[in-house]
Amino acid sequence: MNALLSGWNCRVYSATSGDEALLVLPGMPAPPDIVIADYHLDDGVSGVTELQRISRACGRVLPGIIITANRTQEAQEIARRHGYRLLNKPVKPAQLRSLMMQLIG
Repeated sequence: MNALLSGWNCRVYSATSGDEALLVLPGMPAPPDIVIADYHLDDGVSGVTELQRISRACGRVLPGIIITANRTQEAQEIARRHGYRLLNKPVKPAQLRSLMMQLIG
């Protein structure tokens, strides 16, 4: 994902957890334009929950994309209820790019 986004001239900041993302934020020149997270993270943590934590830390709601292999209606509803868009794995680069452009204008 880092290589794909970097190839699109995106400035990419990566983290393996919400806690790590919160540590990365202060070193960024500005809040992220968009956050991409996996739906199922380690230790049963939800990417939706972590996106909310990151948004709170930035003081505003950030556009977010949830990536998942979970194709259940429940996963889609949870993402949508919290204002995030959901893409199923395997992610198609063109679909990801289009969605990113929609979210950040």
